[in-house]
Amino acid sequence: MIIDAHVHFPFSLDLPEAEWGAWMVRRAARCGIDALIVSDVFIRGSADAGAFPSSAALRRANGYAADQAKRNPGKLYFLAYLNPQNPDWEEELERSLAEGAIGIKLWISLKGSGGSLDNTVKVLRKAAEKDLPVVIHTFNRADANSEGELHISEFAELSRTVPECRLVGAHSGANFRESCGVFSRVSANTCWDVSGTNPDCVLLTYLLREVPAEKVLYGSDGPGRSFVSQLHKVTLAPIPDEAKKMILGPNAVRVFRLPGPFGHEEQPAPGLPAGLPDLREEHYIFCGRWPFFEGPGVPPRELESMLAKQGIEKAFTVSFESMFRMDLLNANREFRRACVGLSRVKPLAVADPEAKNITELLSDAAENGDAGVWWSPALLGQDPGSPAAIDFYTECKKRKLRVYLNGRLGDERFRHRALHLRNLGVGNFEGFFKNAPRHDYVIQGVVPPPQEMREDCAFTFERLTDSERGLSSFLASKPSTKILWGSEFPFREIDQVRLAAAGKPFRGEDITK
Repeated sequence: MIIDAHVHFPFSLDLPEAEWGAWMVRRAARCGIDALIVSDVFIRGSADAGAFPSSAALRRANGYAADQAKRNPGKLYFLAYLNPQNPDWEEELERSLAEGAIGIKLWISLKGSGGSLDNTVKVLRKAAEKDLPVVIHTFNRADANSEGELHISEFAELSRTVPECRLVGAHSGANFRESCGVFSRVSANTCWDVSGTNPDCVLLTYLLREVPAEKVLYGSDGPGRSFVSQLHKVTLAPIPDEAKKMILGPNAVRVFRLPGPFGHEEQPAPGLPAGLPDLREEHYIFCGRWPFFEGPGVPPRELESMLAKQGIEKAFTVSFESMFRMDLLNANREFRRACVGLSRVKPLAVADPEAKNITELLSDAAENGDAGVWWSPALLGQDPGSPAAIDFYTECKKRKLRVYLNGRLGDERFRHRALHLRNLGVGNFEGFFKNAPRHDYVIQGVVPPPQEMREDCAFTFERLTDSERGLSSFLASKPSTKILWGSEFPFREIDQVRLAAAGKPFRGEDITK
């Protein structure tokens, strides 16, 4: 049994709105999900919606959610979406409960004037009186939170203020590494869902250090996030199968008092769609130790063994140790030596176009057979279309060195504050597309556009698997853009993107059966 405890209706869909709930149910069933718990926070066509929605917008949202739940009985349950700052929130709650709401959803409108949580406390007290669960959006950003948005310590304080209320901390605070110590500092009636962030299966190892498995719920934040990639946070996590089973379904049944019975028509995973690139070549992978994560890194020889198990014949690999070195020339030489004798790990030289010894670095990479050079404008805060960058590409072309351009690393919203990561999109490469010499380029971490930007550029496709329709919509558009497989390991499991592309929630046997 799998219950998705955190979904929303999409911004748009190429179907009549009356059919959206059924579409979501069908998509979820492909991953083995039996039921969805939905709230309509993205109120379409409502100028009075946003982070602090009006009473009229909320009525439209909850009325729509109630209708969809009725159309999909036993498969779709809904939460009453409320704005505590509206004076009539209690009337909206009563209307929603009469329509079948099973709990309350609070999003960003949690703080009133001066940052007061008084109105939210009133909602929680009413929920406790009615024995209703409350799901509260909780987000730790490296930059400032939105006005009215809670971070995890504020959520924990709320739980202690109204300990009698059944609460679910959505997204587990989002940046779970910055939530350590707070997970356990909440009321006994508090649970956490794991929805909405990148499929980092280390999340549960952090969370379960402080809270028991029965306090954790699977949620996807779909369909903005894909059901299957979010399932991988649980199914690929290095935790006992019994804990996974509780998290995937029974915990949500208990917390939300779902009536059941549950079940779905067995549907085989769709398998890898046509149009994907050769999965034996990996173009977005790292080895060594990322300095902002705990635990030992994966050295080149260990990575070689992992690649063999996955059937990956070539992995164009970057060393984390090199990325943060000032002496890039020596760092690249050390990494190259560590890869001697390996057949699958193909070392890339880390470059900085603004380094004073960039000519020597590129010559060293070419003369010693490196598979290419890697540069991250996202990490270094540089412009991929700058004059220095154009000179860099020209020198790479002279030496026949493929250029890997990195536009994103992990999730920049939760970066270490010492890093000024930029999230680059296709628009940030306009100067590059216009002025870079014709050569051989691979762009990592950027959602590939369906139209070909340049025939000499390829994009890794891992981020297309993060949303429910991303990859399928891209392939259905008959794209002219060339895509390559990249796992973004170790920010994701090495086979997570491949499994997500194939619609497979489990690496091996389905442990829920």
